[in-house]
Amino acid sequence: MSKHRTTLIFKTVVDAGDSAAISRLLELIPDSAKLYPRIRSRFTETCYDPETRREFWIGGDDRHIICFMITGIGSDEVSKIRSVFQDAGRGSINLEDIVTHAAGVTGGAVHLMN
Repeated sequence: MSKHRTTLIFKTVVDAGDSAAISRLLELIPDSAKLYPRIRSRFTETCYDPETRREFWIGGDDRHIICFMITGIGSDEVSKIRSVFQDAGRGSINLEDIVTHAAGVTGGAVHLMN
């Protein structure tokens, strides 16, 4: 019997100059202390929290920091969910691509919450 589940994707964008908003965002991300020195520069990072089963994709530049939080991801699915970034032929990734890819990996419903 197949277990149906729902995966949620949350998108958050904060101003790179808003220290309070950055702190609130990074509170959610495990081991986020290593990200503080990279704020206000071009960076990308992924982080998985096995305790909450959340995958975080964080990126930023000198103006904005964007974070996608994908809920309900098992540790065995982390590399599969990240593979959307490894497609050499892909020029860019949009939200629809992320939702479609997550649904393929998890085999369940995926909803964008923002």
